[in-house]
Amino acid sequence: MERLKDATDTRGVHDLEGERMNRKLTAALVVAAALSVVAAPQALAGGGKKPATNAAKATCKAEHAALGKMLFRATYGATPVATCRRRVLDEALGAVGSAAEQCFAERAADADAFREKYGQNANKRNAFGRCVSTLAKKELAEQVLETLNAAKECKAERGEDPDAFREKYGQNANKSNAFGKCVSGKKAAEPGEETPGEGEGEGEGDPGEGGGAEV
Repeated sequence: MERLKDATDTRGVHDLEGERMNRKLTAALVVAAALSVVAAPQALAGGGKKPATNAAKATCKAEHAALGKMLFRATYGATPVATCRRRVLDEALGAVGSAAEQCFAERAADADAFREKYGQNANKRNAFGRCVSTLAKKELAEQVLETLNAAKECKAERGEDPDAFREKYGQNANKSNAFGKCVSGKKAAEPGEETPGEGEGEGEGDPGEGGGAEV
């Protein structure tokens, strides 16, 4: 009886798989998100993209590790690294900009309390940079977690009925972009998310063909 229960109840296996994915991502995101904002004050002042570009590279590497090469390619298409980095770059720049606006407002409300809250050097002059870093890390991490959660949901849905899945989400000639469209669609359903453009090529190509791209 116990063996039969183990064989038929796969919910525990799926839960464990999800937990492993989230654990892998947590450690990697600390590095990725930190890279996006390590020079945030300079980037904002000079309009530079280097910190966000570094974040895109590191974050995509984290997603690749969490999803595995097959799902990573299924999510981002025939050129997964380039597509992932392009999207995450936009997300990183948006996160830094949004964080800066919030930090300006908080500092304007009470400059002394702001310096005490965020400042970490002797004269607390790094308070603004630390504020931006803290808020941007959180926002970028949430965005990437949305991608992974969407990928997990799409994987489960595809497993139930692959043919129906392709028909429902596929938008190119052979429906091979179904997985990427599923992921982007579920992310777009999140509050505040915009529907991605159709020209990004997500999910193009059969993820079962060819090797996974190095990130």
